[in-house]
Amino acid sequence: FFMPFYLQGVAGYSPGATGGIMMTNALGMIIAGPLAGRLSDRFGTKTFNVVGSLVAASGVFVLANITIESSLPFLLVGVILPSWGMGIFSAPNTSSILKAAPRSSYGATAGFLQLLRNGSTVTGIAIGTLVVAAAISAAGLHANLRGFTEGVDSNTAEAFVTGLQTLFLSVGVLQITGAVISLMSPSGAEPTT
Repeated sequence: FFMPFYLQGVAGYSPGATGGIMMTNALGMIIAGPLAGRLSDRFGTKTFNVVGSLVAASGVFVLANITIESSLPFLLVGVILPSWGMGIFSAPNTSSILKAAPRSSYGATAGFLQLLRNGSTVTGIAIGTLVVAAAISAAGLHANLRGFTEGVDSNTAEAFVTGLQTLFLSVGVLQITGAVISLMSPSGAEPTT
């Protein structure tokens, strides 16, 4: 959610270049998702849940080191790795949840899972906005993302990046926590033969 603001307002990329950079975010989900889903059906889900969380965390920890002058390769690694991690994690995780539910409850389970994912996304964006806005306000500046598409002054950019660093570090810790929980969970869905 915050990367387009960074890419346009802080790094100075055009809207088209920002879209191109952000489009790489979908690649991991498109490629890794179906592949991890097929492999987890064959080998079980636990390894994919743990590895996916760790890959996503590694990308988020890369972004926790973002600066005003971060290079394009650095940014691409930070954007692509979480996407690959979520691609590796999502299908196996959904499979393990559905296999733990009674067949008669698949519809309700899938609906509840979608509700949790959407609710988590909305809540995460709201909390992330609070973190970034607090960093901007702590620098004595007006916390408003509206002007970011045209670029911002160096003080606002520095405060925004400080907020991003805090946010990404926190999200990375949450991803690691998810990996530990996945590692400690039962062995995951049984592989098929």
